[in-house]
Amino acid sequence: MGIVKRQGLKLSIASYIGALIGMLNIFIFPGIFTDRQIGVFMSVILPIAALVGLFMLLGSNVVALKFFPKFKNNENGHNGMLSAIHIWVLVGAVLVVVSSLIGLPYLVVAFPNLSHILEYRQYILPTTLFLGLASLYNVLCQNFHRVVVPGILMRFAIKITLLGGGALYYFKLISFSQFLWLVPLNYFVVCIVLLFYMVKVGKYTFSWPVSFWRQLPKKEIVSNGMFGLFLGVGSTIVFSIDLLMVPMLTTLESGGHYVIAERMSQMVEIPTSALLTIIAPLLATAWSNKDKAEIQNLYLSSSLNLLIIGFLMAIGLVVNLNNLYDIMPNGELYRSGYYVAIFLVAGKLVEMSTSCNHSIILLSDRYRINFYILGVLALLNITLNLILVPKLGPKGAAIATATSLVLVNVFKTIYIRKVFGYSPFSKQTLYLVIVGLIVLGIGFFLPKISSPFLDLIVRSTVVSLVYIVTVYKMRISEDLNHLLDKYTKGLLTKVLGGK
Repeated sequence: MGIVKRQGLKLSIASYIGALIGMLNIFIFPGIFTDRQIGVFMSVILPIAALVGLFMLLGSNVVALKFFPKFKNNENGHNGMLSAIHIWVLVGAVLVVVSSLIGLPYLVVAFPNLSHILEYRQYILPTTLFLGLASLYNVLCQNFHRVVVPGILMRFAIKITLLGGGALYYFKLISFSQFLWLVPLNYFVVCIVLLFYMVKVGKYTFSWPVSFWRQLPKKEIVSNGMFGLFLGVGSTIVFSIDLLMVPMLTTLESGGHYVIAERMSQMVEIPTSALLTIIAPLLATAWSNKDKAEIQNLYLSSSLNLLIIGFLMAIGLVVNLNNLYDIMPNGELYRSGYYVAIFLVAGKLVEMSTSCNHSIILLSDRYRINFYILGVLALLNITLNLILVPKLGPKGAAIATATSLVLVNVFKTIYIRKVFGYSPFSKQTLYLVIVGLIVLGIGFFLPKISSPFLDLIVRSTVVSLVYIVTVYKMRISEDLNHLLDKYTKGLLTKVLGGK
């Protein structure tokens, strides 16, 4: 866990700084943009680009991660793998453009509320292209355990771009249309920076991939690539289709209300992507070496540590939701997202408690089961959204997504336990859940202070101290205790009398 802890800690810190910028955006945007405008770029352009970008990649991101050890060779630029992957993506990009030009008008006929997609498609297509490439480059950097710089770029850049663009729009220096063009421009710049970084640290070179094609296990790679594509699409539908379903089935305004609550709930899962980004290559190595003990260790420790951080963030968010809406400009307009945030937080906690179950299955010879599980749950999520959103509005989308999150992780955990014998849970997990629920109750029953700013600070401080001290004293996670001792130079041990 040495690499995981060092890189994970750095990326988590960077991620939380990025999250603070994101939270700043959440509180600034309602005072700058209308709820409809927020719905446009946060519930239409970005979610569609993320989903369609997966089709453009055609599973090349999975192939780049899983098969890199076979082609790794610093002397010849890894057998031309970079060029081969770009050719692969180019084919996907052509297919996406042609399909969108042909199919989008028919989709709008089926769902009239989607007419706004036609209005903003000039922003969606370039955003899709550059976001997809940036995601691919991020994966290629993971092959060398270089995730901090790519992680910072992927998490920081769009938030800073939107914040800066929002300021320009507020002072009437740019139009809303010009603001929207900043989204694809941001990912274009990220692509260029990541490309140079990737070539520098990974010794990738552009060359005609003759060696790559010669060594290529074509049937296996195509099979993995297609399953990777369907898995990515299935995961996006299960975990993120709610952002698109709300404006599609209701209004762009409701999409704006939903996405603000959804972005607040994302605070809980920030460490997930940071830690799992590091663990994926380590799991690939462990599977390659058939090191069952290492796989179990990674699974158990990552699940426990993620849940510890997740509970802390979830408690702090949930007990302060009313304060956050009180502080937010036009907060009453967006307060309808209160239960949206709670449902989503609950689902995300369940997901964090099972950590890398998706990667464990994906990197095994049973990777196909991921496709079947996600396929069923993607259909379930869409069905639940179609039923619940017209009746309950944004709250219905949150219930559908939370239900899908719980079911997909329950199914995967049971499957991994039965087939491989690995489990993400221990008695420490039970202790943690009990501690988390007790501290959550304490946070709700603290006396209310009239000033929302002061109440937020006091409430957050109290629940954080009670939670951290209790988890530390109970030694629920040796990894966490070691880190706290290291970075406080043993102060906590001396003050609290720990071992």
